[in-house]
Amino acid sequence: MKKLLTLCAFMAMALSYAHADDATTTRTLWDFRKGFSSETVSNLLTDAANAKTWTDKNGGSTTTNMYFESLSRSAEGPATATVGDETIEIAETSGLIFGATSAAHLNLVYKESTGGYVWFNGKKAQDCVTIPNVPAGEKVTIMYESHKSTENRGFKVSTDGFADADGNTTFTTMALDTAVLINNSGADSDLKLSATNGFHIYYICIGEMPEDEPEAAKKVAYLYDGNATSLDADAAYSIVEGVFPDMLGSTSEITAVNVADGATDITVDYLKGFDAVVVSSSMSASNAAVATLKSAIAWVPVLNLNADLYSAWGYGSAVAASTANVNVASKYQSNSWFKNSETGDSYVTDGVLAIAAEGTAINAVSLASDGVFANDIIIATVDDATAIHQHLTRNIYMYLPFTSAAVNASECAGDVIAKVLVTLVNSKAEDTKATAPQILFDYHDMSNTVTLKEVTTNSTIYYTLDGSEPTESSTVYTEPFEVSTEGVTVKAVAIAEGYLLSDVKEAEVKLYHTTGIPTISTEQGDGTTTITITPAAEGDVIYYNYTGSSLINASSVYTGPITVTNSCTITAFTGPNEEQSLLQSDAVSQDVTVNGETVRTKQLDHMDASSVYGTNNLYYFGKKGYAYYTDEVISTSEDAEGNIVNTVCSERLCFLL
Repeated sequence: MKKLLTLCAFMAMALSYAHADDATTTRTLWDFRKGFSSETVSNLLTDAANAKTWTDKNGGSTTTNMYFESLSRSAEGPATATVGDETIEIAETSGLIFGATSAAHLNLVYKESTGGYVWFNGKKAQDCVTIPNVPAGEKVTIMYESHKSTENRGFKVSTDGFADADGNTTFTTMALDTAVLINNSGADSDLKLSATNGFHIYYICIGEMPEDEPEAAKKVAYLYDGNATSLDADAAYSIVEGVFPDMLGSTSEITAVNVADGATDITVDYLKGFDAVVVSSSMSASNAAVATLKSAIAWVPVLNLNADLYSAWGYGSAVAASTANVNVASKYQSNSWFKNSETGDSYVTDGVLAIAAEGTAINAVSLASDGVFANDIIIATVDDATAIHQHLTRNIYMYLPFTSAAVNASECAGDVIAKVLVTLVNSKAEDTKATAPQILFDYHDMSNTVTLKEVTTNSTIYYTLDGSEPTESSTVYTEPFEVSTEGVTVKAVAIAEGYLLSDVKEAEVKLYHTTGIPTISTEQGDGTTTITITPAAEGDVIYYNYTGSSLINASSVYTGPITVTNSCTITAFTGPNEEQSLLQSDAVSQDVTVNGETVRTKQLDHMDASSVYGTNNLYYFGKKGYAYYTDEVISTSEDAEGNIVNTVCSERLCFLL
């Protein structure tokens, strides 16, 4: 598989070509097959976490496995992600104009099996993409595919002057296909493609499709201890040298690196020059190169065959397994790692993988509960220990329990080691900076609560308030802090495992006066309570709600005393005063009780779903189901008088209060 392009590579996709009159213009290629950069994935994840424009349907996307589904968009435009207060255009789609304003109608996907694509999920007029300024007489090539393999789907041309050589303007297919359109309009024109139904676009090219540049040779370092064993006696090396290149290509380069006597010239920068590093089981845990390997894990894919290194790293310890049969997690039992390359048969039987012949000693690992590997993906276990695990940062680390003895006694070692190594080589990521953190403000009266929020997952954030440039020696951010002094500027950087230090993000902390906080009072009657909200100043506009919100659009304007018949919690605040340049006040809440309150409940007659389906039941009212046994507010609306009405599920029936 080709290595994924980085952000810089995508930004360099503008190529030049010459017309017959020798005038040079620009040709643009959007090749989604090559994937999405780590910067793009990070921006999309940040957007999805705040439910701005995208939803992460993959539950934690990476550059090798991602699926982002759009939320509702207000209008046609470029594909963007919202990061803090910035709207960032997605580099891989830059220059294209998308419709698909309804939720879930535009999707960005990357799978290792298919590569990347843009998926239009629908057949509305809005499900379209526009390619601006196609030169007169130029051709546009689109690789596309139906989302449903049993149904012809694709797109139609929605602008005049474009058709293929046979005059066709509608293109559908079940399998992967290409369409070549020509701009016959006589002028530079926009080309709009509208979906006939759900389909994928893999690439769009204006002009001639460039030839793929030859891939650079994949380079793998094999680290072994020449004082402990020779390469001739290292069975795993024979696989890396002999079997692996056949899977990845004849241009692969295998470098045997002897770390005997510490090999002080083996640095992290040296190892970063390889596409993957394999660690032999022969290396001593006391070898000086072990500490270097610990640092290198974040920067280069590593296949480790040596359980003894875990104690030296502080990440766990080696465990002598009682059997060579390991239990593979169901999710990975059909993985190609565990299939015979010649026959396609699985090495896994009833969930069990025979690493080696029974009686052969293999080493599992016990992972430290507070170590770097504590939350890793466990692929296989043996006894109560971990036999195979995967650590995901920007590159992939994997442990396999293949000592030389196990390799010599194994039927599957050649396939498993070589295929896992191919996966690792293809995970190699270019060095890139972490994304700078967001700086968020929560304004109070002449005070500001500053929150720094990571964008790159698991970042450490450093900041300064004195105007100096932040470094890894600056204050570590742990929680929101207050600023009540004029003229303070927050500067922050972030760093994460496998990333360089981010650029500096800075923002001035501004202070404002706010409107006064209103006062809430209550008067109880028989079965009712009257709530009165008194403004802090004459003319203040008061907002209130029953959900604890401090948002104006989730609240109602207070116009007079409110009478309630059910206990509740009311929240109120004063809106901003633009004439006096005052910001909205802080919110105040008060619990309200009602004397003689009648709790309205109703049993659902002749139904006992709990005995059949358990206690976590859903009952359907309209199109959505709601939990059966909760008091959760499931919707908020406003009646004709401007009062907030909450729909809740209480006891066994949804009702209004």
